[in-house]
Amino acid sequence: MHAIGAGGKDILLTPRGRYRQPGLSPDGHTVGALLISRLDASVTEASEIIEVAEKLALIRDGRSLRPMVPGGFIRSWGFWNGGKEVAIYSGALHFAGFYVLCDLTTRAELGQAEDPVTDGSPDWVHSLSD
Repeated sequence: MHAIGAGGKDILLTPRGRYRQPGLSPDGHTVGALLISRLDASVTEASEIIEVAEKLALIRDGRSLRPMVPGGFIRSWGFWNGGKEVAIYSGALHFAGFYVLCDLTTRAELGQAEDPVTDGSPDWVHSLSD
């Protein structure tokens, strides 16, 4: 994975291509991407290989942070609150999932919600489900 700055400078962030759904925080200090692994047919009982993500890799100001591991397989994610927090939708392969909001600095869980998304669900949940 590479980051290319406004001046055109190309910075190598990760040496291998196991990352999907990259994102840059609104404050421009943090890059995140899902760290992908593969389940083969013997595990999934399917005829294909399925890519899954259990970890959200994060790089802040050029330094790798400990990955976020919410449990289950991450389906979607996004920065929240100007890049100070991250919202993650995770769960089992084929069933309803759960939503979690975490502080990037402290790793503290700030909120959680369950499927299905309703009108009363928090805005950070709606941002992942839209």
